[in-house]
Amino acid sequence: MAGKELRLKVLRLMVATGALAVALTAFAEESMLTFRFMNTPLDVVLSDYAEKAGKRVEVVKGTHATLTLKTDRAVSVSTYCRIVEDALASMNIGLFPIGTNRLVAAWIDPAKGWSRMAVTNEPWQRELQARRKAVLRGDPIRAPLSEETVRKLRDYQMDLIRSGKAPLPIPLTEEMDAQLVKEGVLPPARGHEE
Repeated sequence: MAGKELRLKVLRLMVATGALAVALTAFAEESMLTFRFMNTPLDVVLSDYAEKAGKRVEVVKGTHATLTLKTDRAVSVSTYCRIVEDALASMNIGLFPIGTNRLVAAWIDPAKGWSRMAVTNEPWQRELQARRKAVLRGDPIRAPLSEETVRKLRDYQMDLIRSGKAPLPIPLTEEMDAQLVKEGVLPPARGHEE
């Protein structure tokens, strides 16, 4: 009987001090939600995530993906956030804190980031994705990449090098090298110092 009486006294004390009301309010405020993303662009998913998590999320240039996620039952906001974070991590995208309520979405491994690039409405991205699937199937590649795709890949390559990240496994052209030397990103090649 002593244990039961003690619990009743503690409960009365919690009610009297309002602690129980605070605890019940906090429990009730963890709202439940359902969600459905079908081939949804990364920025749209992260906008929804930011709203629900109460944080500001910025996407690093060159980080692209589309997500398909859904739930059949209502989940808590914290569970929703974990599901989105896990899905992003499986796609080589991390959410990195840079402040109390600020996150940056970027490739976890930039060298692998380009191969995880999702298909969007951009023709050059669709071409890369189709090429990647053909290579994985072992199909012979007969046609060269389009000029637009090559230009976009070179732009992406330049951005990676400028930011100090691992470059794509594609060679620099003489023009790209000269531009990076001019910007001070790369040192001049041996024998070409001025």
